[in-house]
Formats: sequence, structure tokens, C-alpha cells
Amino acid sequence: MVSRFIGLITTAMLALCAPALADTTDTAKGEAESTPTASKFDVSGMKPLEEGVYYRDIKVGDGAEVSTATTTRAHYIGTLNNGKVFENSRIRALPTPLDFKLGTGQVVKGLEIGVQGMKKGGVRFIHIPFEQAYGKAGRPPTIPPSSDINFEIEIVDVL
Repeated sequence: MVSRFIGLITTAMLALCAPALADTTDTAKGEAESTPTASKFDVSGMKPLEEGVYYRDIKVGDGAEVSTATTTRAHYIGTLNNGKVFENSRIRALPTPLDFKLGTGQVVKGLEIGVQGMKKGGVRFIHIPFEQAYGKAGRPPTIPPSSDINFEIEIVDVL
């Protein structure tokens, strides 16, 4: 009985993981693994900011505005262009929002650019080119080299 249950769980796990495993190129033939790039991400319908950063407001906040004089408290979900989540402030051992101050280098430059003008209660989708994220090196193993990244960010408070 137990072995049948384990077999069913294994089958279900393989079915769930199969799409992720099929998401790479055939490295046996000497091809490089694919990495997300700006050319693969559709920014139509998004507003451009400086240095290749784009955004789309999901919900416009009505509270205090984020600025270099304030500390921003935010929940976020970070994804690669293929949709793979690399970080989620709500799903970790201690799900707490991130506190950061603009202009101090506490977050990647593209995120600092992307949250400017947001207000408490606002939710925004931000696309960040690799040059304004983790650069050519990436942040292996979570973020491959030269990877653009995306954030859905909610401003919880402006302190």
C-alpha cells in the first residue's frame, strides 16, 4: 500500500517537473543553454523608464510616495523572462516585506528606477534588462548570466 502511494507521488512529481526539464536546449549537441533576453520579452503596453526599464501599473496607490528621503517597505515576486520565480517575499521561512532606501544600492538599479513615483498601496510590474539587474555574471544558480528579470512589487508602506 505504501509503495503504491509513493509510486503515485513520484509519477505526479515527474509530471509537474517535466515542463521545467524540457525548458533547456540540447547541451549534448554542444548548444548553449538558453537564457532569457530582452528580445524575448514583449514590452508592448508597458511604459518605458530610463536605462531600458519598463513598467505597467497593476494598481495605482494613493498613499505616501516613494522617494530617496524615505524607506520603502515592499512585497515582491521576482521572475525570469520564462516565468520561473527566483524569489518571493511572501513565500519563505519568515514571509516579511523588504525594507530598502532608494539610492543606497540595497536593491538592483533597475528596481530603484522602477519603483520611483509609486505610492503606498500601489502594485507594479517592472521589466529590468540584465545590465540594470545582475549584469553579465547573473546570480548563479538562481539567475543565469545575462538574464533580464521582472518584478511584481507592492508598496506596503513608505516610512
